[in-house]
Amino acid sequence: MAFVDLKGGLVVPAEALALALTLEDRGFLLRDAGKLVVSLTPGREGVLSDTDRAQITKWKRHLLAIIAYQAETT
Repeated sequence: MAFVDLKGGLVVPAEALALALTLEDRGFLLRDAGKLVVSLTPGREGVLSDTDRAQITKWKRHLLAIIAYQAETT
């Protein structure tokens, strides 16, 4: 399994980061509202597939870490 070391020390599986970026590119917002919430950006159209849902479930813990991640601004 490949990992990505983000600036500031967060290390996540490359597959989880790719999922987050792909969902964002497709117009989905990822939020932590006490649980992982995936919603569409207003004005965008899209549907989560069964594969999307399975991947979100698989990488949920990592997606929440990505959402909470704050890059260093130095």
